[in-house]
Amino acid sequence: MSLLQPEPAMPKNKIPEPTEAINYVKRKLPVPTGKWDQLRMGEHVHAFTVAHSIGAAIVDDIFKIMAKSMEEGTGLGAFKRDMRRIMAEKGWYGRPDKTAKDKKYINRRLDTIYQTNILTAYSAGETRGMLRTAHLYPYWQYQQVQRNTKRQNHSAFHGLILRYDDPFWATGTPPNGWRCQCYRNQLSESQAKTLGGPTGIPQGVDMNSSIPKEWRYDPGREMIAPNFTRYDALKKIKYKGKSALSEIIATYRKEMTGYQLTQAEWNIYISNLPDKSLPAKRLYADAPMMFSTLRTDAAEAIGEDVKLIIKDRSVIHGARIRRASDGSLADVSLSINDMKNTPRKVADPEAIYKDNATGNLVFRYGVDKMHDIKAIFLPGRKLTSLMLHTFFKTRRGALDEDRRYSRIYIRK
Repeated sequence: MSLLQPEPAMPKNKIPEPTEAINYVKRKLPVPTGKWDQLRMGEHVHAFTVAHSIGAAIVDDIFKIMAKSMEEGTGLGAFKRDMRRIMAEKGWYGRPDKTAKDKKYINRRLDTIYQTNILTAYSAGETRGMLRTAHLYPYWQYQQVQRNTKRQNHSAFHGLILRYDDPFWATGTPPNGWRCQCYRNQLSESQAKTLGGPTGIPQGVDMNSSIPKEWRYDPGREMIAPNFTRYDALKKIKYKGKSALSEIIATYRKEMTGYQLTQAEWNIYISNLPDKSLPAKRLYADAPMMFSTLRTDAAEAIGEDVKLIIKDRSVIHGARIRRASDGSLADVSLSINDMKNTPRKVADPEAIYKDNATGNLVFRYGVDKMHDIKAIFLPGRKLTSLMLHTFFKTRRGALDEDRRYSRIYIRK
């Protein structure tokens, strides 16, 4: 069967490992809100909410029922039974002006709560799984379920083939609206070529009118590289005497500390975090993640088997526009490709130096005929890990000329 032929909604071979979707829901922080869209895009990835839940003392109960439904795989029917029981206990029927007699509204509301959480959970888990295998299947294909109720403004995306790190997926990853059942296929490079890919977004398609603003995000991407500075609503919501956002950041830090990023995840990480529209003062997660491993002979030169670690603040610092020593802006800022190549380059540096003033280690590797990239690492206590502090371009040969640095390794 051609990959362009219609397939049923969320077919079994398209659903990621259930643990990914389950973990997506269970890790959320339940917070009450007056409206669902009081939280914006990525905030929904880290917080669980239900509209009209303020003052009803019910959002925790709904969260537990949703998590139980996901974990046990009991389905919509069991979810509705548990929800109707708790609604009767709390006297809450979806809105302050609704009662137990409003059965049609209640049924539709429960469908919406369940479907929204299920579809976004599967999407997040799917993204995580697809990124881990992107070295084999680097292209993603947009698929729309062919049904009578399909959205015509999503039909323009049907069959679209783009690389996993194409900017389209940051805002166009399904679901792209309430009850949207569009999904993605993974394709190898040869499969993508056979199907005429990569393709582009059809001319004349307006993303703003095709996808509602509140759905223009990728749940899986926001799990890996959240930009907490954007999470304005969660800053204002209180949780146990502090902001809900501070609790969410702590959960993310615990969850991601020590996590090993694949190359594809790294590409998403470094493309999502830098944002020149955000203020200079940023909220950092400070979760140390492993992004590369130093080659054996270089590791031996400095001590042990060395894991290379990074935090979000280092990525944001490295992505800044930098001035050259002469005060110009010429060619000293890192390009997106420079940053994408970082895991491979720091694993195989041309040389390593010790900063005699600070004790830091400096990795050097060439980026063009005129420039090296200088990556400054902070050594751990036992030298089993090195934390990337920052990285930037410098004049080729400058490190060897500076007496502040002692070269301790050169690649043979």
